[in-house]
Amino acid sequence: MSEDAPAPAGWWLYVLRCEDDTLYVGVTTDLHRRLHEHNATARGARYTRARRPVSLAGAWPQACRSSAQQAEAAFRRLRRPQKLARLAAAPVQELPPLEEAPEQAPEEVLEDVDSHEASAPA
Repeated sequence: MSEDAPAPAGWWLYVLRCEDDTLYVGVTTDLHRRLHEHNATARGARYTRARRPVSLAGAWPQACRSSAQQAEAAFRRLRRPQKLARLAAAPVQELPPLEEAPEQAPEEVLEDVDSHEASAPA
């Protein structure tokens, strides 16, 4: 790979909190662009266009598109209290740069959060 070539795109599982306090989950290769699309363009999901502004509630790096989509499906199957617990265990401080994010398989993301929940006092 030449020095001028861009780094390979990483995939992200992300969760947005909408203005009405509902959650939206999706996958992307560019968190900054996708958040802008959800808030300011017609390219955002129909669901979020009616619930603007949206904010990033959580984001987890994924190894590839397939693992990102599997993690998305797994997150969607959770009940709302479980989703909120996972978001509370990994709050977003600021939007991370894509180049510095480690890669994790979707089951590792959920296992990391589960292990954190198990060690947290009730």
